[in-house]
Amino acid sequence: MDLQLLRAHQIQIKHQCHAALNASEQANATLRARNQELFWASIQNFLTAVANISKACWGQRGRLSAERADLRNSLSIADGSPLASTDLRNHLEHYDERLDRWYRESARRNYVDFVVGPRARTITGIDERDVFRFFDPETNEVIFWGEHYALQPLVDEIVRLLPVVTVESSKPHW
Repeated sequence: MDLQLLRAHQIQIKHQCHAALNASEQANATLRARNQELFWASIQNFLTAVANISKACWGQRGRLSAERADLRNSLSIADGSPLASTDLRNHLEHYDERLDRWYRESARRNYVDFVVGPRARTITGIDERDVFRFFDPETNEVIFWGEHYALQPLVDEIVRLLPVVTVESSKPHW
């Protein structure tokens, strides 16, 4: 990868790390304040920033994985990094499609959304495909259609990445 392009990607990743950490802090604050509207907006902002890091490192749907290997190597990002997946962000970004699909396929059409609470004790007897945005504060996971997405590994990886990308992105591009 050309050095100038590498530095430009690194600078973008640095900005997205800051955006993700700011959104994570806001999510924690709004969770404590019990403001679900802002909590879910913060989660969506966090996931968008994480997805932007993922797309910089692997391309959309991993299409540029080989071409971006130098970038990942420069930042010590492993191929198995939690940053690689954009599945949860895609669920939220394409929410309209998920609703249409749910309406066509759901047996009972129960609709559970925007919930914060321990999954095991909050709602029972609901098909997993009827549960959209659900945050379990005991596990720090977002659950969407029965799929569990741990947020802490993403935060931990960004905390690790930020000082690395800050140093790397400040190096000369010539």
